[in-house]
Order: sequence, then structure tokens, then C-alpha cells
Amino acid sequence: MTQTIDEQGPESDGTLRLQPYVSDTTSDGQPSSTSLLSFDILSDSNPGIISSQIINGVLGFETIGTDSEGQTTLTIRACDTDMECSDQTVLININPINDAPVADMSPFEGLRLKAGEETSLDLDSLVSDVDNLDSEVTVIVSSPDEAGGAQYNRQTGMLKLKFNEVGDKNIVIKVVDTYSSNEYVATVEVYDSDEFTIAMSPIEEGFMIVEMSNVYIGQTPYINMYLSDDAPVFSSLSVRWQTCSNEGVCDGLWFYDLDMTQSASGWEGELDIPNAADPTKSSRPYGYDYGDYFYLMIDGVDSLNNNYKTPRAVDPLYKWTVTQDMPAPSQMDDQMIEQHVENLNSKIDNLKEQISANPDADNTELELELIDTEFELELACLDARVVCTKDDTSGTSIDDSNSDYNPTLIAGIVIAIIIVALLGGMFLLRGRETEDVQGFKWADTTLPARDAVANSMYGGTQQIFQQPIQNSQYAPNYQQPIQTPQYAQPAPPLNIPQLQAHRGPPLPPGGLPAGWSMDQWEYYGQQYLDRLQG
Repeated sequence: MTQTIDEQGPESDGTLRLQPYVSDTTSDGQPSSTSLLSFDILSDSNPGIISSQIINGVLGFETIGTDSEGQTTLTIRACDTDMECSDQTVLININPINDAPVADMSPFEGLRLKAGEETSLDLDSLVSDVDNLDSEVTVIVSSPDEAGGAQYNRQTGMLKLKFNEVGDKNIVIKVVDTYSSNEYVATVEVYDSDEFTIAMSPIEEGFMIVEMSNVYIGQTPYINMYLSDDAPVFSSLSVRWQTCSNEGVCDGLWFYDLDMTQSASGWEGELDIPNAADPTKSSRPYGYDYGDYFYLMIDGVDSLNNNYKTPRAVDPLYKWTVTQDMPAPSQMDDQMIEQHVENLNSKIDNLKEQISANPDADNTELELELIDTEFELELACLDARVVCTKDDTSGTSIDDSNSDYNPTLIAGIVIAIIIVALLGGMFLLRGRETEDVQGFKWADTTLPARDAVANSMYGGTQQIFQQPIQNSQYAPNYQQPIQTPQYAQPAPPLNIPQLQAHRGPPLPPGGLPAGWSMDQWEYYGQQYLDRLQG
């Protein structure tokens, strides 16, 4: 018995029902049903070309692989219930069928190509044909997404890939022999550059770690940039900073290349971004306003000539926004307060220059800003770490050695004089406990109006004490004099008025100036009002 199948593997198999070819009888010679027989494969003369098995009396077989050829003989045994058996052979012949050539496409999986750069693959080594010689195989290559992006050289067997446009590109490879063919499609990614990642803190991941400090309103930030341990070895890095206002107006721009000899230590300094219209000037000469922001982009090339770029987006990925007020001078570190004083001096000089350049113009806003800045400088100069001269504080130096007077000292002297006078009056009253209340009189020489010290340049209380006493909540409440005292009455206790909550000159209509405290207004407020009126 002979069976024939093609060499197409699972696509070409064969079956053979065995029962029609077998008969059986009982022990007395009567015919017996073949359904009671069992079948087994005893041997396979060429087991490497087919696989076979018997299920319910049906022999099934198929070629192993897609290029099996030749023939094999299967020996099959049939047994009845009495275990009487008989053997038979089946010849299976494999009809040779031409196999199409194939190409190994694994080198194209995950392939990424840089735009404009050429890459070559040995395509000839990836093509094979089991039925034909390599010289009989034809390879056809095309790139439908970008003409000329993929080119195959039949003489060398090399496939050259070069795409100028960024994106996913399809490469079609067709292999053909005399009888059949196979076609494959590979997709490669064409990119302009790899992403340059930035970490805004040491705990984040990125090629460049950027630490920012002094990001306060009215200040110029300070930056510290250094490469992470996982960063590629870069041969060049180009930096771009841009500054924008809260309204989105970007008026600051700064391009520069990093000195790669400092790669190990990093790069740090003040972030003074130039003005986009005039690079010789700063975009924020007096520091940042509330809501201003600045962002960073970096392009680089590594030692393998791979390009890296920070992604360009409508909303930048790496952005810092200024929202915090500057801390009090006492809370600043040495570097910060030094920069703060330097910025204030620079701002004062610039404001004066603007005012003097246009004396006939309405410079009210500039003058008010100048006053605020000068007093802000005076407050900073109160810190012991700052050495300010008279010129630094624009004629209002708080340095004791250069001041004509010290407001704190003056206030202390005046208060001390008043307390001494009051205490003296109390002792005087106690010394006259035995005298009649009606006999108590102020000595003319002890009146505060006659006190030369209290009315000196440090006091100036004469006009206050010469004013007639008005009925008020602070007027002493004396009892009616006793007509016939039986004993001396003690002097009633003086009702000393408490110090008022508000001291110093009257507040301006808008209340305390921005950033002022009541203590500052008490000591410096009159100077502020004088400057406003002057």
C-alpha cells in the first residue's frame, strides 16, 4: 500500500482508514467485526521526514518541516480481542515541492536610524533558499515612505539605509526564486536626536541635575548644574535659558556653550539672563517680579556622535516660577544678603539716573519706588553682617558713627525723662502725706515746662506741657477737699496714662508702606513723609 503527500509540512498531510483493508474471523471461522481490532505502528524506516499516529483505526501522517523529501515505510500491526495479530506495511512517498526563499528579519526589529546618517546591513547573508542556489535568488528592496531611503546593491549584497525625514519608515523586501517568492515589511524609526533629560532635584532622574536657589521676588537666582552618573560622555553641551513675564511675554534670552573641561565639577553662577532686545542689558536688573518664570533647554553631542535635545513644547518641561517673597535680612545667609544689598544699590543708582535724565517728566512713580528702595536698603544695613556707608543709604545711614542722631536713642532719652519726672512727683506727694491736699502746689521751678533737659533738642516737650489741661479720660479724679480734716489724708494715686498703641507721625492715606512695620514707621516715618512732600 502506497500513500503520497507534498513536502509542505502541516499544510500537506495525509490520512488512511485501516479497517477497510483488514478482515477477521472468530475461532470457529465465522467473520468478526473489524471495529474490535486494535492498531499500532511498529516501526518507521525514515523517521526524520514524517510524523505519524493511529487514532480509532485511522492512520494520520504529515511531513516534518517545509523541505522534507524522499519516502518512508511504516509497519502497522492489527490485533483482535484474542490477541491474534497480523502485520502490514504502508509506503509513504513525499512529493518534492519548491520552497520559496526566506529572509531573516530579526536585525530590523527595534532598529532606530538617525536622520541624514547612512547605515548598511549585509542583506545577502540574511536570505536563504533550500531548493535553489543563492545565485538563483533575486532580492528586491523598496522604501515607499521616502524614495531612495533603502537601496540594495546586488553585487555586494549590502542594503544601504539613509532617511532624511523623521518618523517611522517602512522597508519592503521581496525574495524570489524560479518558482515562488516571499515578501517582508520592516518598520524602522528615524529620529533627529535622543531626548536630553533634566532633573530639577538630586532625587530625580536625568542627564543634567539643575539645583536652583535664591528664587525670590526681587532677586536673581543662583544655579548649580552637574551631570549625573548615568549620563553619556558628552563632547559638547549647548544651553538655552529664556525668561518670561507672568503675562507670557518672553523678553530674556541666553545662549551659551558649557566648558566641557568642567564636566567633573559642574557649572554654577548667577542666572542673570540678558535682555532679548539688547543682550548688553539684563532682562531682570532688579530681580524677578511675582509670576515671572524662566525655563531651560539643553542640546548635546556624545562621544559616539549621537545627538541629544530637550523636547520643544508649548509648555516647557523644565520651568521655574517665582512666587515666594524674599525672607527678612536676618534670615538670609551671607551670600544672599550681600547680593541683596548689591541689587538694592544698583537699583537706587538706576532710579536716580532715570529721574535725573528726565527732570521735567512726571517721575512720581520712580520717586516713590526710589524711597521704598532706599528704606529697604536701610533695613538691610541694620544687619551686623552688612557694612554700609552714608552713600550706601543715600544720606539716611543707620551707621551710628555717621549719623547726626539716633532715633532709638532719642526715644529712649525722652521716655526716661518722663518716667523720672513722674516718679519724682510721686515721691514728692508721699513726702507730704501729713499736709492738707489743698496745700499741695507745684513749685514753679519743677514744672516740666521749666525743665531745660526735657526741652532740649532731645526732648521738645515744652509746648506739650504748656497746653491747658483738658478734661479727658486721663485727668486725675480728685475728691472734694475736706473742710475739717481730723487727720492727714494721703495723696491720691496718680492715674498715669498708658502709652498709646500708635507712635510716630500719622500714617499716609494708604496705610503703612509695603514691607514696613510699626516700629520702622515710628523711627523712620517722618523721613518718609518728608521725602514724599519734597
